[in-house]
Amino acid sequence: GMLIISVFASDLKEIGGILCEQFVPEHLRCLLTKKVFVDPVKTIRGSVYERKAIEKHLKIYRHDPLAGTNTMLRRTDLKPDHDMKKMVTDYRRRQILETSV
Repeated sequence: GMLIISVFASDLKEIGGILCEQFVPEHLRCLLTKKVFVDPVKTIRGSVYERKAIEKHLKIYRHDPLAGTNTMLRRTDLKPDHDMKKMVTDYRRRQILETSV
């Protein structure tokens, strides 16, 4: 099929080269976008989402998708997830080292 270069392309360039997203481990991808995290945020319950995706979700629904419909979630409950961001960066660096060998 056609190769769709996502909005994250420019973001990936800083580390060089576009990763094949489908091979990236589940835990480094947002449940909502199915893409590698760029700006991951964590909820009070510990769920991690891509910021834009969860903010869009919260405009329509008021709950944490992973925690179920009876869990109220507000935008103010979202905190940047620096650990996840670091894991993604480390993963990308490793991929680039492996592919440039």
